[in-house]
Amino acid sequence: MDPIDEVKRTEQMLIQYKQKYIQVHQVRSSPPPFPICGHDVIHQTIDYLVRAYHTICSLMERGEYIHAAVLARPCLEWALRLMWCRQEEDGWQRIVSYLAAETLKAADAEKEQHGSSPISEKARQTLEHIRSQSTGKIPNLKDMLDAIVCKQSSS
Repeated sequence: MDPIDEVKRTEQMLIQYKQKYIQVHQVRSSPPPFPICGHDVIHQTIDYLVRAYHTICSLMERGEYIHAAVLARPCLEWALRLMWCRQEEDGWQRIVSYLAAETLKAADAEKEQHGSSPISEKARQTLEHIRSQSTGKIPNLKDMLDAIVCKQSSS
């Protein structure tokens, strides 16, 4: 099994999945609402993954395996997060709350370093509201994977 061929097959699988997903959930023709909806997150994630897999393959073809691995890790993490949250009753709410918290953390770091916030006060208030709506934290990746495996083997 050639790793580069496997990456190319995965990229093609993602492209085919995107085409099927679009048949069921159309891509918006206008900007998504804020906070962003679950299907918008999936469309954006698939687009990112397709671009990332193309780049991963290019890096591997040049023998830059460490760089390819660094790029592959967030692909795996987001794939697991999306699989997990689709299985949980409150998964989307928890993921969106997590993303709001991460955005606020990044904005605070930017403000501390450069003296001004990259987001408006209204956006901050909205993100804080979204963060507070969570029914719980998201589990770490190992626990997500365990939950995915458990639910798939029980159905």
